Amino acid sequence: MLVGELFEMLNVSKNAQNQIHNTLLAMNNIKIALNNAIKPLVFVLPDMVKTFSQIQEQMIQIQSINEKMRTEGFDGALRVFSFGDVIDLKDTNDFDATMYQKTIDENFISLILETVKDSEIHSHRYHIIEEAVKLHKSEMFHGSITLSLSQIEGIINDFLIHHKIASYDVDQNVIIDEKKITGIKKKLESILKRDFSDTSLMNELSNSAYIGGDNKRVGINDVRNGILHGSNICYGSQKMSTQTILWLYAIVIEAEFIRKATAN
Repeated sequence: MLVGELFEMLNVSKNAQNQIHNTLLAMNNIKIALNNAIKPLVFVLPDMVKTFSQIQEQMIQIQSINEKMRTEGFDGALRVFSFGDVIDLKDTNDFDATMYQKTIDENFISLILETVKDSEIHSHRYHIIEEAVKLHKSEMFHGSITLSLSQIEGIINDFLIHHKIASYDVDQNVIIDEKKITGIKKKLESILKRDFSDTSLMNELSNSAYIGGDNKRVGINDVRNGILHGSNICYGSQKMSTQTILWLYAIVIEAEFIRKATAN
Protein backbone atom coordinates (compact mmCIF):
# COMPACT_ATOMS: atom_id res chain seq x y z
CA MET A 1 0.00 0.00 0.00
CA LEU A 2 1.32 3.42 -0.97
CA VAL A 3 1.57 6.20 1.59
CA GLY A 4 -0.95 8.32 -0.38
CA GLU A 5 -3.55 5.48 -0.34
CA LEU A 6 -3.02 5.06 3.40
CA PHE A 7 -3.63 8.79 3.98
CA GLU A 8 -6.89 8.60 1.89
CA MET A 9 -8.09 5.52 3.79
CA LEU A 10 -7.43 7.26 7.12
CA ASN A 11 -9.01 10.45 5.81
CA VAL A 12 -5.87 12.53 6.56
CA SER A 13 -6.18 16.15 5.42
CA LYS A 14 -3.84 17.65 2.84
CA ASN A 15 -2.45 20.07 5.42
CA ALA A 16 -1.64 17.22 7.83
CA GLN A 17 -0.10 15.21 4.98
CA ASN A 18 2.23 18.14 4.18
CA GLN A 19 3.24 18.45 7.85
CA ILE A 20 4.04 14.72 8.04
CA HIS A 21 6.01 14.92 4.79
CA ASN A 22 8.04 17.92 6.05
CA THR A 23 8.74 16.19 9.38
CA LEU A 24 10.01 13.04 7.62
CA LEU A 25 12.14 15.16 5.31
CA ALA A 26 13.65 17.02 8.31
CA MET A 27 14.37 13.72 10.07
CA ASN A 28 16.13 12.44 6.95
CA ASN A 29 18.26 15.64 6.81
CA ILE A 30 19.23 15.13 10.46
CA LYS A 31 20.24 11.54 9.68
CA ILE A 32 22.43 12.73 6.79
CA ALA A 33 24.01 15.42 9.00
CA LEU A 34 24.76 12.86 11.75
CA ASN A 35 26.36 10.50 9.24
CA ASN A 36 28.54 13.33 7.95
CA ALA A 37 29.52 14.26 11.52
CA ILE A 38 30.40 10.69 12.47
CA LYS A 39 32.54 9.96 9.39
CA PRO A 40 35.59 12.02 10.55
CA LEU A 41 35.59 10.16 13.87
CA VAL A 42 36.63 7.01 12.04
CA PHE A 43 39.92 8.79 11.37
CA VAL A 44 40.12 10.79 14.64
CA LEU A 45 39.46 7.96 17.11
CA PRO A 46 42.80 6.16 16.60
CA ASP A 47 44.62 9.46 17.33
CA MET A 48 42.44 9.98 20.42
CA VAL A 49 43.35 6.52 21.68
CA LYS A 50 47.02 7.23 20.97
CA THR A 51 46.81 10.58 22.82
CA PHE A 52 45.08 8.95 25.81
CA SER A 53 47.81 6.33 25.91
CA GLN A 54 50.45 9.08 25.95
CA ILE A 55 48.62 10.85 28.80
CA GLN A 56 48.54 7.61 30.79
CA GLU A 57 52.28 7.16 30.21
CA GLN A 58 52.93 10.75 31.34
CA MET A 59 50.82 10.22 34.48
CA ILE A 60 52.95 7.19 35.38
CA GLN A 61 56.10 9.28 34.82
CA ILE A 62 54.69 12.12 36.98
CA GLN A 63 53.94 9.69 39.81
CA SER A 64 57.44 8.23 39.53
CA ILE A 65 59.11 11.67 39.56
CA ASN A 66 56.92 12.89 42.42
CA GLU A 67 57.82 9.84 44.51
CA LYS A 68 61.52 10.33 43.75
CA MET A 69 61.26 13.99 44.78
CA ARG A 70 59.55 13.03 48.03
CA THR A 71 62.14 10.41 48.97
CA GLU A 72 64.96 12.83 48.09
CA GLY A 73 63.49 15.58 50.29
CA PHE A 74 61.90 17.79 47.63
CA ASP A 75 58.28 17.29 48.73
CA GLY A 76 55.88 19.49 46.79
CA ALA A 77 58.46 20.61 44.23
CA LEU A 78 56.38 19.24 41.37
CA ARG A 79 53.77 21.83 42.30
CA VAL A 80 56.36 24.55 41.69
CA PHE A 81 57.62 23.29 38.34
CA SER A 82 55.61 22.21 35.33
CA PHE A 83 55.86 18.59 34.17
CA GLY A 84 57.91 19.74 31.18
CA ASP A 85 60.47 21.28 33.54
CA VAL A 86 61.11 18.06 35.47
CA ILE A 87 60.55 15.22 32.99
CA ASP A 88 64.32 14.72 32.67
CA LEU A 89 64.53 13.93 36.40
CA LYS A 90 63.22 10.42 35.82
CA ASP A 91 66.53 9.39 34.24
CA THR A 92 69.03 11.53 36.12
CA ASN A 93 71.71 9.91 38.28
CA ASP A 94 72.62 13.12 40.10
CA PHE A 95 69.19 14.22 41.29
CA ASP A 96 70.43 16.91 43.71
CA ALA A 97 72.66 18.59 41.12
CA THR A 98 69.87 18.60 38.54
CA MET A 99 67.42 20.15 40.99
CA TYR A 100 69.99 22.79 41.89
CA GLN A 101 70.45 23.69 38.22
CA LYS A 102 66.70 24.14 37.88
CA THR A 103 66.59 26.57 40.82
CA ILE A 104 69.39 28.76 39.44
CA ASP A 105 67.87 28.93 35.96
CA GLU A 106 67.11 32.54 34.99
CA ASN A 107 63.46 31.73 34.24
CA PHE A 108 62.96 30.23 37.69
CA ILE A 109 64.72 33.13 39.40
CA SER A 110 62.61 35.66 37.47
CA LEU A 111 59.46 33.77 38.38
CA ILE A 112 60.13 33.68 42.11
CA LEU A 113 61.18 37.35 42.23
CA GLU A 114 58.26 38.55 40.12
CA THR A 115 55.80 36.60 42.27
CA VAL A 116 57.14 38.29 45.41
CA LYS A 117 57.38 41.73 43.79
CA ASP A 118 53.77 41.60 42.57
CA SER A 119 52.38 40.41 45.91
CA GLU A 120 50.25 42.89 47.84
CA ILE A 121 51.36 41.51 51.20
CA HIS A 122 54.89 40.15 50.63
CA SER A 123 56.51 42.67 48.26
CA HIS A 124 58.31 44.42 51.16
CA ARG A 125 60.42 41.24 51.43
CA TYR A 126 61.62 41.44 47.82
CA HIS A 127 65.12 42.79 48.58
CA ILE A 128 65.82 40.00 51.10
CA ILE A 129 64.47 37.21 48.89
CA GLU A 130 66.43 38.60 45.94
CA GLU A 131 69.59 38.39 48.06
CA ALA A 132 68.74 34.82 49.15
CA VAL A 133 68.33 33.73 45.52
CA LYS A 134 71.62 35.41 44.53
CA LEU A 135 73.46 33.70 47.37
CA HIS A 136 71.94 30.36 46.32
CA LYS A 137 73.16 30.86 42.74
CA SER A 138 76.60 31.92 43.98
CA GLU A 139 76.85 28.71 46.03
CA MET A 140 76.96 30.68 49.30
CA PHE A 141 74.58 28.22 50.88
CA HIS A 142 74.79 29.17 54.56
CA GLY A 143 73.59 32.65 53.61
CA SER A 144 70.86 31.51 51.22
CA ILE A 145 69.45 28.96 53.68
CA THR A 146 69.45 31.38 56.62
CA LEU A 147 67.72 34.13 54.65
CA SER A 148 65.25 31.75 53.00
CA LEU A 149 64.21 30.18 56.31
CA SER A 150 63.68 33.59 57.88
CA GLN A 151 61.55 34.68 54.91
CA ILE A 152 59.49 31.48 54.88
CA GLU A 153 58.48 32.30 58.43
CA GLY A 154 58.07 35.97 57.52
CA ILE A 155 55.68 35.10 54.69
CA ILE A 156 53.68 32.90 57.08
CA ASN A 157 53.56 35.84 59.53
CA ASP A 158 52.35 38.17 56.75
CA PHE A 159 49.63 35.67 55.92
CA LEU A 160 48.50 35.34 59.55
CA ILE A 161 48.33 39.11 60.01
CA HIS A 162 46.63 39.79 56.66
CA HIS A 163 43.87 37.26 57.35
CA LYS A 164 43.44 38.54 60.93
CA ILE A 165 44.43 35.20 62.45
CA ALA A 166 47.24 36.83 64.42
CA SER A 167 48.63 40.18 65.48
CA TYR A 168 52.02 41.52 66.58
CA ASP A 169 52.73 42.64 70.11
CA VAL A 170 55.07 45.55 70.92
CA ASP A 171 58.08 43.22 70.62
CA GLN A 172 56.96 41.93 67.18
CA ASN A 173 56.00 38.52 68.56
CA VAL A 174 53.14 36.78 66.75
CA ILE A 175 50.08 36.56 69.00
CA ILE A 176 47.24 34.11 68.32
CA ASP A 177 44.35 33.78 70.78
CA GLU A 178 46.31 35.92 73.26
CA LYS A 179 49.27 33.50 73.19
CA LYS A 180 52.76 34.02 71.72
CA ILE A 181 53.32 31.56 68.88
CA THR A 182 56.82 30.69 67.72
CA GLY A 183 58.17 28.37 65.03
CA ILE A 184 57.09 27.56 61.50
CA LYS A 185 55.13 24.42 62.37
CA LYS A 186 52.86 25.98 65.02
CA LYS A 187 52.11 28.95 62.80
CA LEU A 188 51.25 26.70 59.87
CA GLU A 189 49.01 24.62 62.11
CA SER A 190 47.12 27.80 63.04
CA ILE A 191 46.47 28.40 59.32
CA LEU A 192 45.48 24.79 58.64
CA LYS A 193 42.77 24.97 61.30
CA ARG A 194 41.02 27.68 59.28
CA ASP A 195 38.68 27.07 56.38
CA PHE A 196 40.79 28.18 53.41
CA SER A 197 40.19 26.84 49.89
CA ASP A 198 43.53 25.09 49.40
CA THR A 199 46.33 24.76 51.94
CA SER A 200 47.86 21.55 50.60
CA LEU A 201 51.34 23.03 50.15
CA MET A 202 51.28 24.55 53.64
CA ASN A 203 50.20 21.17 54.97
CA GLU A 204 53.11 19.51 53.16
CA LEU A 205 55.53 22.11 54.48
CA SER A 206 54.35 21.64 58.08
CA ASN A 207 55.08 17.91 57.77
CA SER A 208 58.15 18.13 55.55
CA ALA A 209 61.67 17.09 56.40
CA TYR A 210 65.09 17.92 55.07
CA ILE A 211 66.81 14.81 53.80
CA GLY A 212 70.59 14.96 53.58
CA GLY A 213 73.14 12.70 51.94
CA ASP A 214 72.91 10.39 54.95
CA ASN A 215 69.15 10.00 54.29
CA LYS A 216 68.32 11.28 57.76
CA ARG A 217 65.02 13.13 57.99
CA VAL A 218 65.03 16.38 59.97
CA GLY A 219 61.77 18.28 60.39
CA ILE A 220 61.69 21.84 59.04
CA ASN A 221 60.95 23.25 62.49
CA ASP A 222 64.03 21.58 64.01
CA VAL A 223 66.16 22.82 61.12
CA ARG A 224 64.78 26.33 61.52
CA ASN A 225 65.47 26.38 65.27
CA GLY A 226 68.99 25.02 64.98
CA ILE A 227 69.99 27.47 62.25
CA LEU A 228 68.24 30.66 63.35
CA HIS A 229 69.17 30.16 67.00
CA GLY A 230 72.80 29.58 66.03
CA SER A 231 73.35 26.08 67.40
CA ASN A 232 73.64 24.39 63.97
CA ILE A 233 76.73 25.56 62.08
CA CYS A 234 77.02 22.67 59.57
CA TYR A 235 74.00 23.16 57.36
CA GLY A 236 75.34 24.90 54.24
CA SER A 237 74.80 22.17 51.65
CA GLN A 238 73.67 22.64 48.06
CA LYS A 239 70.80 20.23 48.61
CA MET A 240 69.44 22.00 51.69
CA SER A 241 69.67 25.36 49.93
CA THR A 242 67.74 23.99 46.96
CA GLN A 243 65.10 22.50 49.25
CA THR A 244 64.71 25.79 51.13
CA ILE A 245 64.50 27.95 47.99
CA LEU A 246 61.82 25.64 46.60
CA TRP A 247 59.78 25.83 49.81
CA LEU A 248 60.15 29.59 49.90
CA TYR A 249 58.66 29.85 46.43
CA ALA A 250 55.96 27.26 47.16
CA ILE A 251 54.78 29.10 50.27
CA VAL A 252 54.60 32.40 48.34
CA ILE A 253 52.58 30.74 45.57
CA GLU A 254 50.03 29.27 47.96
CA ALA A 255 49.77 32.37 50.16
CA GLU A 256 49.09 34.49 47.08
CA PHE A 257 46.59 31.98 45.68
CA ILE A 258 44.61 32.00 48.94
CA ARG A 259 44.78 35.78 49.27
CA LYS A 260 43.37 36.28 45.77
CA ALA A 261 40.70 33.61 46.28
CA THR A 262 39.47 35.19 49.54
CA ALA A 263 39.55 38.69 48.04
CA ASN A 264 36.93 37.77 45.40
